Amino acid sequence: MTKLKKLAALLAVAMLTTALASCGGSGSTTSSSSETAKESSTTASASTDSGDAAPAADGDTLPACKMTVWLAGSGEQAYNEVYGGIIDSWIENRAPGSTKELTFIAWTDYFSKLSTGLAGGAAPDVYMTGYGQMGSMNAQGYELNLSEYFPADWDGYTDIPANILGAGMVDGNLYGLLETATRCLMYRKDIAEQNGVTEDDLKLETLDDLTNLVEKMCVYDDNGNLVMAGWDVQTGTSSPEQYTQFIATNFADDFEFWSDDSKASFNNDACKSAVSYLKSLFDAGYCFPSDPSNTSYGVITGLSSMSLCAENSYKQADMAFPGQIGIVDMNLNTMLIGNFIVANSGTPNPEQAADLVMYMFNEESLKKKADLGQYSVRTSLQDWYSETYPDFAVIPNIYNHSYAMADALNPNYNECIKTFRNHYETYMNNVEDLDTALAAAESEWNAIVGG
Repeated sequence: MTKLKKLAALLAVAMLTTALASCGGSGSTTSSSSETAKESSTTASASTDSGDAAPAADGDTLPACKMTVWLAGSGEQAYNEVYGGIIDSWIENRAPGSTKELTFIAWTDYFSKLSTGLAGGAAPDVYMTGYGQMGSMNAQGYELNLSEYFPADWDGYTDIPANILGAGMVDGNLYGLLETATRCLMYRKDIAEQNGVTEDDLKLETLDDLTNLVEKMCVYDDNGNLVMAGWDVQTGTSSPEQYTQFIATNFADDFEFWSDDSKASFNNDACKSAVSYLKSLFDAGYCFPSDPSNTSYGVITGLSSMSLCAENSYKQADMAFPGQIGIVDMNLNTMLIGNFIVANSGTPNPEQAADLVMYMFNEESLKKKADLGQYSVRTSLQDWYSETYPDFAVIPNIYNHSYAMADALNPNYNECIKTFRNHYETYMNNVEDLDTALAAAESEWNAIVGG
């Protein structure tokens, strides 16, 4: 069964789920807090929550409550305003009289604090979790089954594409909604013009087209030495699975890193062809070896003229090279990834928490988050998105060809993926041959999941 057929089956199950009833309240006060990457998390003490929640006023709104939300990030003003504004709007329209406590926690501390909070019963009502953590937290029972609370006729079931909605499903039930960050190819317009790259060169239909573009985007000095890579292909252990997924899905559109039972499934022809392809670009001299000290994309640091990165990296790249960043138009398959918004299964306010998650993905909320560089997700917003953000006009089509790493969430993702990364590096550095590297990675992976 192909990925899209499997996802369609999951969505069919979800749409048959019976929604639970909800009720209402009145009034609104708010508070929020944030932290920098070097600071520990703190929560503002300005909350005006005055005790017991107000009773429901009618059947169209939910009882008032104190709604706590944790998000990963440094809490810049724009993020605070957008997410705080969405929660304020939810309070006004869905749970009058509620208060909010919005906390941003630096990525460096986020998952340790979240894990501690979940284990100790001190986690928020709604929180963000990364793609790699989603499966583990679900397996531990920390995520509320949203299918039990979303209406059966929720428009998101049909308006959010199956590849995006299915990423947050387990056994046909929805546990999280994905704030997407698909992988696209950003390039330097000035380098493309300098090197005679044409509009046709920037429209990718095949991997041969990609090879041609990478070659043309290289910059050499007068002695023929590479001074700017055509693409910053990974040779180390940072995130090579993203590059592999991007290429492998173009050899087999149903490629997955693991099967439904979390067993490794990358020791196959599609993966071998993908990794060999990536190494061929490196061996041809189009790319530099990975430097662990460079933690940003090459198109931002100036080390490469093209990078595989999330579309929300555009602002940072444009700040580095104002007016010179473009996004390659491609019909190639690519990697779908991002962060999930979930409700805590231990929340004392499950109806409100689930409703807030749903509200954060309605059309108006998605339009607000689009100002932060996030894709608007909904099919109904594709034309609006392309017209409002012309620099991202090709992004909706790229999402139509985006796939998650597997159909099933992996409870051991963070530990398992290291096995692939380590042996990918040994192959790229000519320590192991490809068959040996992938076989060893798969064997070590399966040992972790008990196979």
